[in-house]
Amino acid sequence: MLRWLGKGADLLGHLGWRSPLRTTALQALADGIRGDPTAWAQAGGTPCQSLELSLAQLHSTRQERLFARAFLLLPMAIGVLSRLWCLSELITLLDPGRAMAGLTGRVVPGWIAPPVVTGGALADVALGLAILWRPWVIRAALGMVALSLA
Repeated sequence: MLRWLGKGADLLGHLGWRSPLRTTALQALADGIRGDPTAWAQAGGTPCQSLELSLAQLHSTRQERLFARAFLLLPMAIGVLSRLWCLSELITLLDPGRAMAGLTGRVVPGWIAPPVVTGGALADVALGLAILWRPWVIRAALGMVALSLA
């Protein structure tokens, strides 16, 4: 499962998302860290200590721990959001008459319903795909809010 997670993180890396779980990092963890700290100590470096001791000396606040846990869920949240927006477009285009009927049954004139439904569906899929690319995530999220309000 970790191998598939790493491959998924590598794929997201091409979209600008920098995950700590990429295959290179996972391979480095699997290989372990080996080395002789003698040269470092002789050069006057601070003594090396175990990972457990190093982590025990780092005091984190509740906010930092919550952020670390939430950060691992971020890729899943972005993926679910993207899928939701892309699937809503698909549902609309499979039965556009129903979507248009929902608009024309209110105060919207009948002639404007087809372009609004089609344009809204295309905007949904564009925003659903745009949020996957890291440099566009803020603009896509603001576009989602604006389209939802519209």
